Amino acid sequence: MNPAQGFPEIAEPTRNRLVCITCVREAFLSKQIEESGAEGVCSYCETTAITFSIDRLADLVSFALKEHFERSYPTDLTPGNEWIGGVVDVIGTAACIDEPIAEDIRKILADRYEATGIEIESPDEAPFARGAHYEERSEVDDWEFHSDWRNFEETLKTEARYFSRNAELILWSIFEGLEAQTTSGGNPVIVAGGPDTAIPELYRARTVQTVTKLRTVLIRPDKEVGPPPASAAVAGRMNARGISVFYGSTDPEVAIAEVRPPVGSQVVVGRFDVIRPVRLLDLNALESVNIAEGSVFDEDYTRRRKRARFLAWLSERITIPVMPDDETGDYLATQAIADFLSGTLDPPLDGIIYRSTQIEKPIRLYRHTDLVGVEKLNVAIFHNAARLRPMSVPEGTEILVQSDSFHSSLDSSFDLGHLEKGPDEKYSVAEMVTNDTLVTSEFYDENELLGELESQAYDLKLDVGSLCVHWVSGVKFSTKSNPVFRYRSLKTNAGEPSDSGAPM
Repeated sequence: MNPAQGFPEIAEPTRNRLVCITCVREAFLSKQIEESGAEGVCSYCETTAITFSIDRLADLVSFALKEHFERSYPTDLTPGNEWIGGVVDVIGTAACIDEPIAEDIRKILADRYEATGIEIESPDEAPFARGAHYEERSEVDDWEFHSDWRNFEETLKTEARYFSRNAELILWSIFEGLEAQTTSGGNPVIVAGGPDTAIPELYRARTVQTVTKLRTVLIRPDKEVGPPPASAAVAGRMNARGISVFYGSTDPEVAIAEVRPPVGSQVVVGRFDVIRPVRLLDLNALESVNIAEGSVFDEDYTRRRKRARFLAWLSERITIPVMPDDETGDYLATQAIADFLSGTLDPPLDGIIYRSTQIEKPIRLYRHTDLVGVEKLNVAIFHNAARLRPMSVPEGTEILVQSDSFHSSLDSSFDLGHLEKGPDEKYSVAEMVTNDTLVTSEFYDENELLGELESQAYDLKLDVGSLCVHWVSGVKFSTKSNPVFRYRSLKTNAGEPSDSGAPM
């Protein structure tokens, strides 16, 4: 198409005008003509071929302009470049059609707009006037997904907390197809955890403030540091009350930061081995979901672009810090997502990887497209994959807990703050068994006696040799300072401050 040569005026277009597959060279549009067109005489090249209604072609062009382009108002329209970005030029370039066809489509769209009766200040303001200009959007508008999400959150809070068919459909539209999804860099969205993976183990912390509680934790760390039983599970980011979820971290430093211990307390940290393969959704990967190349005329391609943009927003939304007063309401959406991913999505997921809001940005290490290392990340293992293998404590065993500063007989009211704190504090836990054959025996779970299948029912195992007690001697905050400007101004009749004022 050569704009400098101009083009002949075409008679008023009608919906009966036809365009053939040869005259439309854009791949997606050509396929549409081939699949749904019919044999006819092309109104432009006058050959007999598979043809398409120009009115239908205008529908597809209208969709593309609405979703992928926006009005522009160039200031430099010197001779030779006045057509660059002009509506006819944009239509012709996008659809790979010649000027007469593009002009026909412009006229059809202009007539449609005029028929709406929308008032405009001048003819040049009409979206399909000859002088209208367009430029391609850098991002599509994902307001539809956001609208659905707001409805989803509102429904959970005010209508159907435990079941909503509409909420389920919204989650399907967001998460369906994740299995085959990758990032723009080719990295997977769903990664593997467990033996021989980048996430073979997780750390979990428990804050204690009295000697008695510390002793209780060290006696049975599997029960006290591990995931709580369902009866004691309080509502969290990924679980409703009464549903036990394992919240762990890939780094002990993150595990400590997540429990937000007060200065003067102690934190018991243990390492939990993930003893079976698990499938985890990496929320950070959703920030850069790969979008296969497509056509601006294709509704499916447009929806994929919108979904990718929304997923980037959602990954941030799920992991933002939630203030204590807002936890109950703001956790409803993330709890519903966890329920959906673990029980409804097919195939279901075992957990979610997400960044900690308590530390700086985490690190992921990839080799080719395989995740080979992670640092400073949180992992939530859903209840269906968070079964902890219990420690073996033979019947009649007496457990003694001692350290350099205390022994197990101290009064329960004794506060840890009264103890002398130092880096050389040592703790010991002695299991006094009744049978000498158990002294050198390996730790085992009694359920294993039932057979190998029973032992495979567990997902996590605490390494009791990894337990460590941390004294909290101080807390460091990372902040951003923002100034506050105060000024005095004359009040207007409307009660609002005037535009001018004097600083105080």
